[in-house]
Amino acid sequence: MDRDKLSNIEPKQAANAAMQVVDALQRFPAGTQLMGLATAWKMAMDLYGVSISDVMTYSGNLINDTDGRRPEFSAVAEYLEKEWS
Repeated sequence: MDRDKLSNIEPKQAANAAMQVVDALQRFPAGTQLMGLATAWKMAMDLYGVSISDVMTYSGNLINDTDGRRPEFSAVAEYLEKEWS
């Protein structure tokens, strides 16, 4: 995976993908949601040969800008709070 490409993903695209993943997992119990997400994420990191710490840094930078959480990801967070709690 090209790390420059990965670190320059458009926030709206990533938020839309995140929302689809969250929505797809909604029907499962909480523990299954978390482990399903975590195991798929870990296998994707292995597949693309990207370190988990790099992806955590990139995703943190994508979710938040200098003013805090980007609006695109606020919607994802709100959906998670309402639908997964």
